[in-house]
Amino acid sequence: MKLLCSLLLLCCLASAFNPFRNEAEKSLRKTIFSQNFNRNISRVEEKLQAMKAKFAKKLNETRVEKNSIVKPSEERESKKVELINENGDNVEEVNEIAQVDEFLYQNDIMLTEEQIDMISEDNQPMSRSKRQAYRDRYYPRFLWTNNIVYYYFDSSCSNMRTVFQKAANIWAQSTCISFVQSSTATNRIKVFKGQGCYSYIGMIGGDQELSLGSNCDTVGIAAHEIGHALGFFHQQSRHDRDQYITLSVNNIREAMLGQFDKETQSTNNNYGMPYDYGSVMHYGGRSSSINGNPTMTAKNANYQSTMGSDIIGFYDMSMINTHYNCRNNCSAASSAKCVNGGYPNPKSCQACVCPGGYGGTLCDARPSGCGSELTPTTAWKTLKSTMGNGQTVPDISFCNYWIKAASGQKIEVRMKSYSGVMTDGCVYGGVEIKSQDDASMTGYRFCSNADKDKSFISKSNIVPVIMYDRYGRTTVEIEYRLSGATSSPTSATTSTPGCTDNSVNCSLYSRYCDKRWIQSICPKTCKTC
Repeated sequence: MKLLCSLLLLCCLASAFNPFRNEAEKSLRKTIFSQNFNRNISRVEEKLQAMKAKFAKKLNETRVEKNSIVKPSEERESKKVELINENGDNVEEVNEIAQVDEFLYQNDIMLTEEQIDMISEDNQPMSRSKRQAYRDRYYPRFLWTNNIVYYYFDSSCSNMRTVFQKAANIWAQSTCISFVQSSTATNRIKVFKGQGCYSYIGMIGGDQELSLGSNCDTVGIAAHEIGHALGFFHQQSRHDRDQYITLSVNNIREAMLGQFDKETQSTNNNYGMPYDYGSVMHYGGRSSSINGNPTMTAKNANYQSTMGSDIIGFYDMSMINTHYNCRNNCSAASSAKCVNGGYPNPKSCQACVCPGGYGGTLCDARPSGCGSELTPTTAWKTLKSTMGNGQTVPDISFCNYWIKAASGQKIEVRMKSYSGVMTDGCVYGGVEIKSQDDASMTGYRFCSNADKDKSFISKSNIVPVIMYDRYGRTTVEIEYRLSGATSSPTSATTSTPGCTDNSVNCSLYSRYCDKRWIQSICPKTCKTC
């Protein structure tokens, strides 16, 4: 069944003036002549395109009848997103540039003919099946048997292998899912370097593909595609998305309108978990944009840059653990007593799965490693943190700070400055500020100096501040004090060491400090750290 969509994808690519047309045609011939194949490819293509056309029509009707087009705010228009990798910085861009996005479901999902029929039927008015992590009337059919995901590599590409295994390990360490390498298991994932980044939804049986093509070799993209293979659809297709984002239909490429369909309340089961702007399954705000302006606008403006994350969210893990019944592994009586929204780890019930910014056995401490605990006073203090060594790496490094006051006190935090690259979803680096009352939720993420002077009052006596980076150098300055104070920002500064140039020729490059790549290798000379 999955071969149908593989062939469909290749056929579509071959007919779309794709630069890899000859390669696609050769692969198609090889597949046809090497396997016993008697299914109707055109029928699958017809069903997929009909389904997407129906969804596109619904969106167009919304635009006309409800005038739902929104103009981005002046602030959001002023944030000019940078393209660091000319072949795409995220799943959506990579697949758009590779010219495969229009022939997949929601940009990066492969569907069997049966799944197309099921989705089409589920979106009928009288449907009663539910789907988010693919829990529908066929549940648990698409779960991986015994919570074991078998996989093998159909390529010698070391980068692809490394990022897949790192992403799989992240999913495995906080869930009851295990990943086992095997090319002979009955049901298995073939991880290969295809054209673009895509996966099937859940375990469909037999040999199913997961592509990490050129420019898909980052841990974040691999984590997203593994999320699909475990059973996830996209966060922005939840039935309640309109409470959290506004869709700007006029900014969406015409061919991609059908990709922005959403579920209904009767077809969507989110296990009672809140909408998470920071889910690794959420696309960026400018996904499939025809003009560079947002296609999705967060109704809480502070979450605009959080959408499109490369970081697996706490609720991503929580939903998988619920979907696969992992929580049954731990009894309440004998398990860890977790705090701050954490819960017992299904792999080790005496330890907890903790929200971002929280660590320790019970989620009651700052995560170990880079960072420190800071104490606010009535005077402003400054946290200055720099990460990165001027290089680009496939995985994200984190630095966790805790701004902690006495119990019952609140903290005021404000952005002073930011130096780094601004991309959709802040996928190369940024800062996350968790000042909200729900410790489980993703905090506000920023990666633009246009966000300076944003200020927040904490709901508790702890504000986790999470720095992260995987490209160049990222520097953030944050001011903090006890809430209600009136003093000027004249107090101490906490900074991280390492503001050094990474080239002996920086004195020669100083005249070119307006160039981003020069700033990355000469941060001291260019005064960006």
